Amino acid sequence: MKKRARPQKSSAGPQRRGAVPKAKVPIQAASTAPPSGSVRAGWVILVGWALSAWGLLSFEPYVSDLLVPTRLSAGPVAAPWIVLVGFALLTAGYLRAPGEKAEEDLSRSEARVFLALILGLAAALRFSSLGVDGHIWREVAESQALSRNAGELGDWYFLYPGVQSPIFHDWAALWFKWFPNAPALLMQRVPAAVFDLVTVWILYLLGREGANRRTGLFLALLGALSQPMVREVLRGLQVVTVFQGSALMLLTTLRFWNKGSLGRALLWAGALTYGLYAYSPCRPCCRRS
Repeated sequence: MKKRARPQKSSAGPQRRGAVPKAKVPIQAASTAPPSGSVRAGWVILVGWALSAWGLLSFEPYVSDLLVPTRLSAGPVAAPWIVLVGFALLTAGYLRAPGEKAEEDLSRSEARVFLALILGLAAALRFSSLGVDGHIWREVAESQALSRNAGELGDWYFLYPGVQSPIFHDWAALWFKWFPNAPALLMQRVPAAVFDLVTVWILYLLGREGANRRTGLFLALLGALSQPMVREVLRGLQVVTVFQGSALMLLTTLRFWNKGSLGRALLWAGALTYGLYAYSPCRPCCRRS
């Protein structure tokens, strides 16, 4: 005698008589199109970069028949305003754009170990040749001025508008004051080397803010091995403030664009103010004497 197959119970439970079975809702595929807000922010950023580049390249050092033809220049009067509008558009676009930061591919402890190795390499390249006797006439002239000013630290360099880089000159004058019997050229190069090591660390922060720790280490390594940076340290000139001022302004600008807040805005303003006391290439609007 054959057994009757028992009806399988529905996992949804018994249905009442007269109940209408629920229709299955088809699952729609997620849209891959970017939101309209991000598209608008992208166009604002693109226009901002274009205006900023046009305005910066319209300043006197860049206007020539080889780099920027005169007919394409915005002119000395309109260039600062174009740069201002471009940066305003960049700020508005980055603040409205949805930020998606890349995942960190290195732990904090691993990044610290690699950063310490990179800073050690940078220090070795900069401090190993500080006692070399080779120099240029400008280096000697600046060392004489610094040593003369070291005895009169009441007269700070930043009080004099004619000094191109008062930050570095006052910093170097302190070393002359601390070590009065040390060679003048050495006391000019050591502060430059310390300046440069801080710049390498700022480059790491810049890469980490823009992408991740691995990118920050890559930028720091490029700064540690940069031949122009090492060369200016061995010369002991105020040009070292160009690298640090530029990196600091880029870092604070990117931090403010990634997350706008009052604290980051104040840091951004502080970095821009710091650039006014660095060497003249950090101040694109300055006039040549």
